[in-house]
Amino acid sequence: MTDSDPKQPTDFDDLEPLSDDAALVELPDDVLEELPELPDEHEEVSPEPKAVPVPAVKPPAPVAKPAPAPKPAPKPAPVAKRAPLPKRAPLPERAPLPKPTPAAEPAPAPVVEATPPAAAETPQFGAMAATPEAAPAEATPDATASPDATAKAAASASAAPAVKASSSSRRERMEKDREARKTSKKKPTWERFTGPGEKPKREMERAPLILRKASWWLMIGCLLPWGGAEDVSLLLVLVEKALCLGALYFWHQAHLCRDGAKVPGFINSLGKKSFAPLFLFAAVMAIAGILPVASGDWGALPLYSEKGCLLLAGLTYTHIYDYEHGGHFNPLFPIMLLAPGIAGVVGLFSLLRAQEIGGAEIIGGLGAVLVSIAGWMAAYTMYVALKEAKAHGEAKKLQQVEARKAARATRDS
Repeated sequence: MTDSDPKQPTDFDDLEPLSDDAALVELPDDVLEELPELPDEHEEVSPEPKAVPVPAVKPPAPVAKPAPAPKPAPKPAPVAKRAPLPKRAPLPERAPLPKPTPAAEPAPAPVVEATPPAAAETPQFGAMAATPEAAPAEATPDATASPDATAKAAASASAAPAVKASSSSRRERMEKDREARKTSKKKPTWERFTGPGEKPKREMERAPLILRKASWWLMIGCLLPWGGAEDVSLLLVLVEKALCLGALYFWHQAHLCRDGAKVPGFINSLGKKSFAPLFLFAAVMAIAGILPVASGDWGALPLYSEKGCLLLAGLTYTHIYDYEHGGHFNPLFPIMLLAPGIAGVVGLFSLLRAQEIGGAEIIGGLGAVLVSIAGWMAAYTMYVALKEAKAHGEAKKLQQVEARKAARATRDS
């Protein structure tokens, strides 16, 4: 018998016990042959290693790094306490100031009447000239007064003339400004001159004289057929231009009658009470001259330009007359005279393109030359006027500076 394995149980409670006379069942041979040979109990049998499945290794989960703990803020250094300031010693009480003694009243100065200054030329452009004034009498200080009172009295006495001079000069300046405003009011343009003789003339500058000559050249050139109008009776056109000249004559005679100049008897009788009849005659004749009533050619634009330039020349001449007798210069007149200059050049080129050149073309070309010359003279007038205005402005500034220097010198003295 083999030794029993101590690990196996020796009792089988679930098996039924065999009887004594039970016979053992013999196994067949073929079963015995198939049974494997058992190894010897003393032979060591090496058990075959069993393949143990290796469990899949999972990658370690990332470990979150712990946040660094906040560093504690450094404790502020203890502030040293300032030492208490030493207490100031109490100030000594000030002695009360002595009451000032009242100043002695100055003796009244005798009133000195200032003699009126000699009539001198007033500076132009509103420059002010200082007028001397009577110096006030100085007050003699009282001998019994204190030194402080005498000093104050002397200071007030020295400051009084300056204050009085400044106030009086300011008052005089205000009065002169009021007078200037009263005199600067525009008088009516058509106020009849009532003085003896004719209205005085002013000294003419160069620019108005050039413009007057330009108006004469333009008037002569407009009497000629420079516009290039065709199939028009020159005689009838001259009649219409004569009416325009009549309108300019009545207009200019009205200005002469206003200024007291010598005029014909019928002009004087018409404008004796009012200038309206003269203006009415001038307006009727101007309208009748501009409209082509005599020639009958209503579509001829060159005729309108010729007669319009003729009226402009006469109005410019009368305007220069008004400026010579105290009127204002209007810069629009030289600007308007530029248009006839350009129109004359255009008319000259149109006459040069004509196929046949006869006597009428030659006369028209001469008129176009005169008209263009008048226009360019007006342009030169504008240049001269600007140049004179610049020189006049510089002279005005220099005169104002000299007037200020003279006033300052009289005030300081």
